[in-house]
Amino acid sequence: MNYRTLTTLSRILTLCGLSILLFCAVTLVTGCAVPGWLSEVESIGELVGTLAGSLLTIAGRLTGNAAATAAGAAIQVGVEAAQAASSGLNSAIQAYKASPNESTLASVVAAIQATQSSISQIENIEGVPAAEQAAISEIIATLTQELQAAQSIVPLATNAVAGQTLTVTVPNGAATVKAKVQASLDKLPPAA
Repeated sequence: MNYRTLTTLSRILTLCGLSILLFCAVTLVTGCAVPGWLSEVESIGELVGTLAGSLLTIAGRLTGNAAATAAGAAIQVGVEAAQAASSGLNSAIQAYKASPNESTLASVVAAIQATQSSISQIENIEGVPAAEQAAISEIIATLTQELQAAQSIVPLATNAVAGQTLTVTVPNGAATVKAKVQASLDKLPPAA
């Protein structure tokens, strides 16, 4: 081979190598990236599941008579259901990540709604004293607000109809939500 052939061959190989490198970089950035809205919904689901457990603090305070003990047990059952629903939301998100399509997206929306429904079941349990009920209501309102924000984000992933107006609620950050839940717990009078 002569010098000219080697130079041409070297250029061709360099261009092929750069093309492969560019393809890999583009695939890595676009193909493997998780959409921002999905990360947001996922973090909300995990946060809700964790913070629903804070209601167990209130359930533990409910002792002393049969009605209070029964209310505490009902709260515990409700929290377990909310945490299971939150886990279901996480599973739906993982399914969507594995296969993003309309069906798995609908499953994410259904899981958000199921989590919201299970959390709302904890409110207004008979036998809960007023101070504890107020704290429960505040915590549920905070968690529900985050789930509604998550649900408002999901339509951004679907094909919106031209001219359609979408209302999106911006979720609070985890630190803000945790602080709101802790503030609700801090309002409780000392345990008897």
